[in-house]
Amino acid sequence: ALTSDLEFLRRLALDTTGLIPTREQIRLFQKDPPSTRRARAIERFLNDPNWADNWVPYWQDVLAENPGILK
Repeated sequence: ALTSDLEFLRRLALDTTGLIPTREQIRLFQKDPPSTRRARAIERFLNDPNWADNWVPYWQDVLAENPGILK
């Protein structure tokens, strides 16, 4: 079964930015029409600068452990 909308938003926020959604992010999410709510939330979180801040250390670790990837 699909998760509830708020479970989806929480998981999306944690997976992209590493942070739980703020009250403002929850409010924006709930204002969107249900048919496009999840897609619009994905766009917002992927455009959030915290997305890169969360993932840069991960990729630094991956590439540091595998220097051959850079060749």
